[in-house]
This record gives sequence, C-alpha cells and structure tokens, in this order.
Amino acid sequence: MLPHDLEPVAIRVLGSLIEKELSTPDHYPLSLNALTSACNQSSNRDPVMVLDEGTVAHAIDGLRRQGLVRSIQAIGSRVQKYQHLVAEAGDLTRA
Repeated sequence: MLPHDLEPVAIRVLGSLIEKELSTPDHYPLSLNALTSACNQSSNRDPVMVLDEGTVAHAIDGLRRQGLVRSIQAIGSRVQKYQHLVAEAGDLTRA
C-alpha cells in the first residue's frame, strides 16, 4: 500500500522517477544528478522546485526505507542509480 503522508520533496522525487521511466526509458534508472535535474525541471512542474543533491538524496533515503525506491549499481557503472517501486508497493500494473 502506498503511504499517504509523503513530504512534497519525496512526492517530487517519485513523480520524476515515474515520468522519466515512461518518457526516457533508455536513460532510466536515474543517477542522483539526473534525478536532481528532473526534480528541478521547470516545464510541466507545479510548483517549480529548486532542490540540491543533498535534499534529493535525503528524500531517496526516506523512500528507500518505505520500500518505494531502490538503488542499483550496474557492473561497470561508476554511480548508483535509482528506480521507483511504486507498482510493487501499490500492487499496480504498468498500465
């Protein structure tokens, strides 16, 4: 079941991960830098936010504890990447 008490930054992080999975699947999962850029995107965002990597990382930590985000590091990759687990946590299908 999805939590109903997420902070605005956590909601933005989850929303950005979901959007980027659907709109740019070749670049998903996202690095912290790419996720921060996605969260700060000014088009199609209301409200527009200006978040730094530390704030996004803190939101990721909270979402990981709730089972909504996981970090992965592919073999040969230098950075961790993040993917959402909303479908699994909410018992949802991709459709």
